[in-house]
Amino acid sequence: MITDFLFTIEGLLMLGFVVGGLISYFLSQRIGCIALISIPITAIIFVNWWLKNTPENTSSTSALAYVFVPLWPSIGAFVAYIVISLIKSRYKNLDE
Repeated sequence: MITDFLFTIEGLLMLGFVVGGLISYFLSQRIGCIALISIPITAIIFVNWWLKNTPENTSSTSALAYVFVPLWPSIGAFVAYIVISLIKSRYKNLDE
């Protein structure tokens, strides 16, 4: 059931949002920006693995998964990274 949700656009956006938020919260800005590249790379590796292991589910448009599956979590992660970074910078002065 959870895997069915994660393979939708909303699930991929939410997964990217969570990962991007965690990257922004726990890593510095310099390292966090570099770490964001791991999201589309991981998605491409997953698509490659999934297409090789489920040849009965492939179709003539399966190659489009290499473009669109990494797109949605990357967008979610980028938005979360920006939002959490803005929140951290806004409330950074309150900790002092």
